[in-house]
Amino acid sequence: MNLEAKKIIHKLQMTSSLINDKINHFSCEYKGHFITLSVMKKINKIEQIGYIPSCICTTEIIKTIQPDLILNLGTAGGIKKKGVELKDLVLADYFSYHDHFMPNYFKEYSIGKRKCSLIPNLKNTKIGTVSSSYSTEISANSWERLNNSNILAVDMEANAIAEICEFYNIKFSSLKVITDLLDESNNKNDLVNEFITNF
Repeated sequence: MNLEAKKIIHKLQMTSSLINDKINHFSCEYKGHFITLSVMKKINKIEQIGYIPSCICTTEIIKTIQPDLILNLGTAGGIKKKGVELKDLVLADYFSYHDHFMPNYFKEYSIGKRKCSLIPNLKNTKIGTVSSSYSTEISANSWERLNNSNILAVDMEANAIAEICEFYNIKFSSLKVITDLLDESNNKNDLVNEFITNF
């Protein structure tokens, strides 16, 4: 989201680059590395979130910039009973989907579990699976999958980006900060309010 990107752009003093009518690109040099931050532009003042905008943005980055590494930095919901707290940093070692359900032959594909291609050695992080969904609502079947796994955090794009990076053979890593606790909230409005408060 642009809201998430704004803080990084300001902190690293990034400047606008690679003009595109649908994607905002910002770049800078940091400790000898050239960094580009890309985020989908708003449509009618509404943020574009979820798999599809993220896949479009990732594909555009790969074709235009040809990066050595793609980092997915952002917010996520955490699962408190697995030891996750607000403001924790969760570093992904695996990715999956918890809202894709297909029978028999396609079951493994629907879960979409894949290993993270790069797991940096970072202090003060919790390492576990980041699971992606296109919805902020969690069904009973999704909860069953979340509970019976090593999933620590839930977002709306990481696994889709990981799949694209896997296809193009580009290293990928994902780091999430926890802004809401899924199993502490009574309804989806609580989650939204908690996200806004803690962001």
